[in-house]
Amino acid sequence: MLAAWKGRVARAANLVLGRTGAFWQESWFDRWLRHEAERERVADYIVQNPVKAGLVRDASAWPWRIP
Repeated sequence: MLAAWKGRVARAANLVLGRTGAFWQESWFDRWLRHEAERERVADYIVQNPVKAGLVRDASAWPWRIP
């Protein structure tokens, strides 16, 4: 189920971006967030991803952010 969803998202995103080929990184992992400080660190890392990718200058400009 996740693979099918990722395939649909990758195709759609590549169309929008005018790209072809791999969209997702090859591997991923999950883990438990054991403490509030760790959760905040991970949340900030995720929020900053569009900035690090050069898609926006400020994370608040990312249109798909969760307020």
